[in-house]
Amino acid sequence: MGGIDLYFAEKMGAKGETETAFLSALMQASREGHLCLDLGTLDEKVRLGAQTFSSPYIHQFQNFCYLKRNWIYETRIVEHLRRLLQNTTPLILYESKALNQQQQEAVTCALSHPLSIITGGPGTGKTFIAKHLIQALGSQARVILAAPTGKAVARLQQANPEVFCGTLHALLGIRSERDLIREGSYIGGDLIVVDECSMIDVKLLAYFLASIPKGTRLVLMGDGDQLPPVESGSLFADLIDFIPTAHLTHSLRSDRQEILDLAGAIRQGRWMGEIFPLNHIWKEIDRQTRENTRILSCVREGSWGVNTFNQRIFDQMKTQEDPIPILITRTDYNLGLYNGETGWLKGGEAFFPEKGKFSLAALPAYEYGYCLSVHKSQGSEFDSVLLAVPPGSEIFGREMLYTGATRARKWIKVFSDSETIQKMLQRISRKVSGIRARLKT
Repeated sequence: MGGIDLYFAEKMGAKGETETAFLSALMQASREGHLCLDLGTLDEKVRLGAQTFSSPYIHQFQNFCYLKRNWIYETRIVEHLRRLLQNTTPLILYESKALNQQQQEAVTCALSHPLSIITGGPGTGKTFIAKHLIQALGSQARVILAAPTGKAVARLQQANPEVFCGTLHALLGIRSERDLIREGSYIGGDLIVVDECSMIDVKLLAYFLASIPKGTRLVLMGDGDQLPPVESGSLFADLIDFIPTAHLTHSLRSDRQEILDLAGAIRQGRWMGEIFPLNHIWKEIDRQTRENTRILSCVREGSWGVNTFNQRIFDQMKTQEDPIPILITRTDYNLGLYNGETGWLKGGEAFFPEKGKFSLAALPAYEYGYCLSVHKSQGSEFDSVLLAVPPGSEIFGREMLYTGATRARKWIKVFSDSETIQKMLQRISRKVSGIRARLKT
């Protein structure tokens, strides 16, 4: 139990019923990744407790109550967003026949503002737009492309080999959680484009925004309907439409309308299509020989979790000579291998696209990659997906289903039961913050 948790545990023992209810709700919200409590959505007992309880570790703004650490991070974000929105950058006119109407509008939005958002589902052309933004600024411009994961960076680099690309952690020189407490890094450039922004949590966003100097044009890209970060906040979704935003809705990636229709239904809290029993997934795994079919699971542990799938498939495959897929689980800055990157093991060596060959002994921590968690699959795409949704997945909400479904280009099979799916569709896992309310003041 941490120091603040212990402090509040002691306080709860000495307080009345309403204050104890308030403290319990605040601590639970923080553990679930919410930046604050919205008192307007809670019962009277909690609201009364908030009115009477006082502590240096708690801050209240309007109807929102924060643990002090979350208030500090959110305050940094609000201050730097205001600063960046007041930046002045030159208006650049650019048109291309290669862009569809939505993409052209997104390019125009990004070139017309110092800070903007481009949001859209997989395959709507966000990476393609980044390429045109680079062309619009010209060959002499200083351009940086970034993303929170090595996987997303590799995709950006492949599309834009002439431009510097890096993970946010590498770009900012972040090697530990302690680095996020201070501010001090600066990223110079005429244009910075960050992809997969829905994965950025409150600490990293606060640090990153503080690093952007005056005169830099910043474009944040991502899919606001995807899962929020594993840590705190749903900040990208909070900012959509509050700062200048371009929406991409026309998918260019999937040649199967069923996937697009399923994703749209999930966003509306509906299900369409077949649900297969969980125990049928093993027959499907044994039958699949496609190179780009991937197993995804909503959970890591248990009979239908990532770890079980990976170990069972490895035990079946280890006598064969096929390469073993792996997933890096801890960043090694010296090797340039980042958490989330995928590669292959064969003959005592590891191979990573765009990175080359490494000895097995030199690798940082990794796990088998036959099956990925839906969280880890963000930023990836596969021809086909087998998605395991066991009971217990409902805590992740419809964003988990949406993220899993939109990893597929051609087809997806979902293995679950109707009760679990319906519970997920009824739950939204977006995390509470006061960002929009504070920016309005």
